[in-house]
Amino acid sequence: MVAGEQILVAGSQIGGVPYSIFDLEPNGSRDGARDIVFRDNITGAAGLYWLSGLGAGNEVGDVVVTGNVMREPTAWLVAIFGVDGGTRGPFLIENNRVVVQRIAPYEGAFFFSRSSDVVVRGNTGTFPADSSNGVVHVEYSQRVTVAGNRIAGSGSPV
Repeated sequence: MVAGEQILVAGSQIGGVPYSIFDLEPNGSRDGARDIVFRDNITGAAGLYWLSGLGAGNEVGDVVVTGNVMREPTAWLVAIFGVDGGTRGPFLIENNRVVVQRIAPYEGAFFFSRSSDVVVRGNTGTFPADSSNGVVHVEYSQRVTVAGNRIAGSGSPV
């Protein structure tokens, strides 16, 4: 999604994606993704992320990801990167069932940089057997809540 508002993706089966399942990636600083809901989807494999928030600018927010079930892992789980001069958000990621295959190169399955008003709660799933990483990693972010996640094999909540 390079530019969009009031988008609902619900009750879909999505897999075999070469890049990211849910991809919020503005091409320019004036593009963005606002008022986006990913709800009750079943997802399969993807080459990169389950939820990606890369790209230009900080006009990415009011994003709700809830009730989704991963049947197969993606390369990485979640990466949201704002750019200098602001933050992306808010984000609500709750009640999803996830499969974490890899943590590197980041230190948590849910990674937020330059993000604000983030809530990660009530998610369940599994980490790789050899992982000691945390569930959520934040840097240069504010107002982040992590609560009630049950990710087997994770080292710590944050």
